[in-house]
Order: sequence, then C-alpha cells, then structure tokens
Amino acid sequence: MSENKSFTLIVVPDRHAEVKRFRLEKRWVIQALAAVAVLVVIAGVLMVHYVTVVASARENPALREENCWSPISTPTTSAAASWA
Repeated sequence: MSENKSFTLIVVPDRHAEVKRFRLEKRWVIQALAAVAVLVVIAGVLMVHYVTVVASARENPALREENCWSPISTPTTSAAASWA
C-alpha cells in the first residue's frame, strides 16, 4: 500500500491541442492551503477592525455636535468668566 505523495492535474484545452499534465506534490498543496487559510483569517481580522473603526468614525459627528451645544461650561470659559 503505497501512499500517494502527489496529485496530477490534467488540462485538456481543445480537441486538437496537446494535453498538459501538472504534477503537484502533496506537501505543496497542503502548504498552499495553509497559506490561504492564514490569509483568510488575517483578512477577516482586518475586516472586523475596519468595521469597528468606521462605526467609531460615524459616531464622531454626533458627539461633536452634542459637545458644541452642551449647556455645561468648559473649564476655560468658567475661568475666564471669573476673571472678568
């Protein structure tokens, strides 16, 4: 019982064209799949981070507007009012 250590990919482009065979080592295929899996995980993490940053950025204008129209005085204005 011999274990297959490679895959053969056969490409048949056309009736009159030559058949092409590609031999892929099993460990190359496994390494490529592992690399793709790592890239998918990294892309997922980056997408989640991007969504949180965008959500935070959308909240900023509302907070700025709330801050500008707040009836609470800032420390600099209250200090200036006490000197006058």
